[in-house]
Amino acid sequence: MSWVEAVARLKERFECEAGNLRHGIASIPASEIASQYYCEQKVEMEYTVGGIETEAKVEGEVLHNTLIRMKKTKIDAIVRGIQKRKVYAASFPLGTGFNGVFLVGIPDVVVFLRSRPAFVLELKTTRGDTSKLWKDQAVQAQVYGLLLDQMAFDCSRLKLVVARLKRNGLTYEGRKKEFLQQVMIALLGDSCEELERRYQGSLRVHTFDYNRQEANDAVTWAQDYWLMRREAVPTKNPLKCKACEFRDLCPLSLWKGDTNDRISSVEKR
Repeated sequence: MSWVEAVARLKERFECEAGNLRHGIASIPASEIASQYYCEQKVEMEYTVGGIETEAKVEGEVLHNTLIRMKKTKIDAIVRGIQKRKVYAASFPLGTGFNGVFLVGIPDVVVFLRSRPAFVLELKTTRGDTSKLWKDQAVQAQVYGLLLDQMAFDCSRLKLVVARLKRNGLTYEGRKKEFLQQVMIALLGDSCEELERRYQGSLRVHTFDYNRQEANDAVTWAQDYWLMRREAVPTKNPLKCKACEFRDLCPLSLWKGDTNDRISSVEKR
């Protein structure tokens, strides 16, 4: 199957997939896999306790609604853009089968150069040190690479990019498109260091290669939880427990402090 056919069939595959995974979900979002590498027990609590909106759940809902709204003309327009433009940037749903599960996700931006994905770009905000790239963020980007790879795109030179932006009181959502455009221009012009200097430490652009084996290994470990081959693995970092909204309910929590303790100064990592 070509990547053109894979893109065209995405809506059909998504809607026909049965919900045979843990918690009755039909497909596994890339952001959910990333969350497993932060703390898998927290993922479990999000489903068993419920009532708390999570990034992964939001992504799943957005993905589903986006796929429902995607008409053939829009899919055709994306395909034409990838095929005909020398440089084409788009954010659109990705989905593929992998070892008996269906993986899905919507990267912030995929930049294509002559029909080949050159960059997958994700923008993350933080109150802490932008120079740190956390494993869950790297895994999420690798899964997006795997989605493109499995959809038959040429990912032989694909770079994964996680831009970490310090909040600093900035209105993030309103300026997300602006930040993404700035990073894209810097990537294409090989001027990321100059862009970082302009932000004086408030922005760091982490770039690394897509690695098929690393992505395969990350998803293979994660999918065993969804296929109910093992139970959730909790974090070993008590600071994550301290910052977790489930810390007073989780039986595996490592945080034993005052339940009224303030956590605003602890970055959620």
